[in-house]
Amino acid sequence: MHIGILIHANPKKFKPGAGVQRLIEAGETLGHTVVPYFEALFVFSRTDAGLTVTYDGKPVEVDIFYNRVSSTHEPSLHTVTTELLKDLGYNIVNHQPSASVSMNKLGQHQVLSAANIPMPNWSIVRSSDQLNGAMKAISFPAILKVAFGCMGKGVFYAENEKTLRPIVDYLLIRDKNPVILEEYIKEANQSCVRAFVIGNEVAGSMIKEAPANEIRANIHGVGGNGIATNLSEEEREIVINATKVFNLDVAGVDFVRSARGPLILEVNANPGFDGLEAATKIDIASALIHFFAKR
Repeated sequence: MHIGILIHANPKKFKPGAGVQRLIEAGETLGHTVVPYFEALFVFSRTDAGLTVTYDGKPVEVDIFYNRVSSTHEPSLHTVTTELLKDLGYNIVNHQPSASVSMNKLGQHQVLSAANIPMPNWSIVRSSDQLNGAMKAISFPAILKVAFGCMGKGVFYAENEKTLRPIVDYLLIRDKNPVILEEYIKEANQSCVRAFVIGNEVAGSMIKEAPANEIRANIHGVGGNGIATNLSEEEREIVINATKVFNLDVAGVDFVRSARGPLILEVNANPGFDGLEAATKIDIASALIHFFAKR
């Protein structure tokens, strides 16, 4: 089987990360070919004869695409590529419209809220003048998040209003996007749980602990620590439901264990898994390849 990893990045600047390398290796071990495909090299054409596509000037001979969206820019700009590939009959894991919404933290909060998925209390503000009203629902300390970010980048901690207001002012000027204010869950003790979902099943899970002098528990970019953990039935159900809300085939779901139960922080449509593999000794790459083959 020929598996294409759809990458939304400049092919001249892209350096394959551990996840892509693991998928290539696992595919080879299991008798499949796994090849990165860069969005920039596709050419779609529509004539009287119909819709066609080439990749770097050649026909596209792929059995299934694994769409790995970017976390650092507006993913809906790239929806057309997966839509056209789908129109041409290609099978796509993590189809772009669903993945696009999940990578926008603003949209994610709205979708999870509409589905009654438990989350920390939150508020969205568009100016620092709105802070007084917004913080009545949250209290201090508070977490601030930007709409697009990954590996803990774009997440801030505010102890009080004196630290909160300058951060909000800066983010509103820098990004010109609304800012998300979120409740800080003290009893989580600066940790969260990452569950890796493949085809509505939890393939593995770990606790992500923040390093010393940090509140962000990300392993990549921040240096957090991963420890294997098992999920309760309640946690497993909430994680699967959060993934289904976005119609994702593959997702990394982060949640905190709070006094009022599991609270979803994020559903990641492009989750890394090398940290999870190291913590749990579970072969996530092979599990993904098996899922692609079955799909």
